[in-house]
Amino acid sequence: MFDVICKDCGTGYTSKVNKNGLCEVCRARHIAETKRNYYINKRKEHNKAVKDTLTYCEKCGKLIAPKSGTSGGLCETCQLLKEQKYKTKNTIRYRKEHYDCIQFKVAKGERDKLRKYAEERGMNLAEFVRTSMEFYMETHK
Repeated sequence: MFDVICKDCGTGYTSKVNKNGLCEVCRARHIAETKRNYYINKRKEHNKAVKDTLTYCEKCGKLIAPKSGTSGGLCETCQLLKEQKYKTKNTIRYRKEHYDCIQFKVAKGERDKLRKYAEERGMNLAEFVRTSMEFYMETHK
């Protein structure tokens, strides 16, 4: 074993080889910094490569520069439309599975009057109709 001096912090430590290197603390810090810098640079290179690649939107044909590799080949507008369609489809499926639908017709202008009346009482139109029906059923047993 040899007594050597750390190149980084200047403290003495014992080593198996007779040459100055890094102590355990400085070595661990150096390895962590090297790994961090590697991943940062790798990410920068990947982003630069992706941004330098111009492609065409698969739906509308507009020339786009993708922001990431996961953009799916769609421009921002088409991507938003795709997400909206997906959300709408899931909402429709959820409503079919969890709700029953009742539709009825009212005279022109009546809907707005009913909605205003319901809002004055802190309800939406569906809650108002539901509570009105419950009240009617309770009073006419």
